[in-house]
Amino acid sequence: MKKNLKFEAPHVEREEYRRHKPSQEFLDAETLFEYNFVLPGGEKLEAFQSKRGGGSIVIKRGNEVVLDFSELLPEGFKFVTPTYFKKHPKDSSLFDYFDNSWGASMTRKMILLGELKKPQDLLTLFHEIGHSHDDSSEDVEELERIGSIEEELATTKDLEYKVLLSEDLAKLKSKKERKAWAGALRILRKIQRESGVDLRSLFPTFDDLKKYMNEALATYRRSHEWIIKQGYDEGFYKELQRLFDRWQYEE
Repeated sequence: MKKNLKFEAPHVEREEYRRHKPSQEFLDAETLFEYNFVLPGGEKLEAFQSKRGGGSIVIKRGNEVVLDFSELLPEGFKFVTPTYFKKHPKDSSLFDYFDNSWGASMTRKMILLGELKKPQDLLTLFHEIGHSHDDSSEDVEELERIGSIEEELATTKDLEYKVLLSEDLAKLKSKKERKAWAGALRILRKIQRESGVDLRSLFPTFDDLKKYMNEALATYRRSHEWIIKQGYDEGFYKELQRLFDRWQYEE
């Protein structure tokens, strides 16, 4: 491992990252959470927020609500928008909307809603809902470990220790993110099975679906690439590919 190299925060400004990055207007609650779309089967997707910043997403067939997305959440969870934190500043965290416009907070039982830019982004929402179902004792322990590592990364000045922490974090993040994407697919199938709403048609082929998920996973890989680029552990790149680009080895 090289010595006396300056640590720099990873710069992850790629197309797949920008797709989820919120606009400043959205963060400032000047652009509200709202979206309307007619699905391939004729159903209407309607997304909107309340004056207090709570979020709602429903699918209607005619005037009948056939799916209220809040029903997909564990008990006690809710959808929130940037307006919510404006109205409830005591509920906010420094990490809310920090690096993208979607998120899940297990401790506060919140799903942070981002900007729906196209209907395919519902899969990202399902991904965050997938995180909200991580409630086993193993899940809780892993989340606590992730939080502990992130705190240590923010305070330690030992670069070698920072690299080791980041490598451990990458391994934990890979497991959690892949599990949440698997949860997103289960939600997609559940909606189609129970409501008859065809969301799979938003992705013409399974490869399109897989590409969407893999591009999201790739952003996590890139967030750890500073380890290789700055010469700390060049051999870790192969491990990163196995953690976040496993699909390349399956084709």
